[in-house]
Amino acid sequence: MPSTPFSLTRWSDGAAVPVPAGQHVAVLRDGPVAHIVLNRPERRNALDAPMWRAVRDAALRIAGDTDVQVVTLRGAGEQAFCAGADIHEFESVYGAPASARAHNTVIREAQDALARLDRPTIAMVRGDCVGGGCGLALACDLRFAASDARFAISPARIGAAYGFPETQRLVATVGPSRAKDLLFSARVVQAEEALRMGLADRLAAPAGLDAEVARYVQGLLKNSSQSISLMKSMVHAAFTADADALARIEQAYDQSFHGTHFREGYTAFIEKRAPRFR
Repeated sequence: MPSTPFSLTRWSDGAAVPVPAGQHVAVLRDGPVAHIVLNRPERRNALDAPMWRAVRDAALRIAGDTDVQVVTLRGAGEQAFCAGADIHEFESVYGAPASARAHNTVIREAQDALARLDRPTIAMVRGDCVGGGCGLALACDLRFAASDARFAISPARIGAAYGFPETQRLVATVGPSRAKDLLFSARVVQAEEALRMGLADRLAAPAGLDAEVARYVQGLLKNSSQSISLMKSMVHAAFTADADALARIEQAYDQSFHGTHFREGYTAFIEKRAPRFR
């Protein structure tokens, strides 16, 4: 069923950018910033199988676009960032072991593709962020939330379990004890508590969330994209035991001191001017 169209305010100039009707996942470009929009507000942006595939494909498409420096992920409307997986399709996608494995693979691929992006990713959380929605938010580097946002990870309520990659990211974000609390209780966490536990990184008034993210993004765009990409890979490697990845990072770290961004950065500092990384 086609989704209800909505307008996303373009931060740089205030112009309204329409999301095409019928696109449940849209990618909007605003110069070096790409916005992935979950556009199914009539179902609180719940993710069905085509949407999971579309999120995966959107992240892969952005990965191949070297002009994109920052990525945001948001839901259409004010009620929900994402209400999680669409339970109405569970009978079909989980009706047999083979289809269940295939569906769970697509979910993992969508979140992994988002997590593997080598550019900063920011989840903009308004309203409810539940289950698979939390999985997508955790796959982003940062979560900026409206002060009335609510988080919950609720598979235990329906006799299901959270995926292992999502659980890994949850533990890395909030720690083992808090992760167990969220998973065991399936309770709703208000924005202030989410901020205290690290599930949210910043809060803003609902009407000011776009502006808060915009200010942060503009700050990122002034910094070296090469430096950010390398340091992001370092942070990710700190939570893995992948020796090959660590070796590649060490090599990239050494090479970074011979690159154009490093030379431009320290030259600009000496010359007392803003660096020109691009």
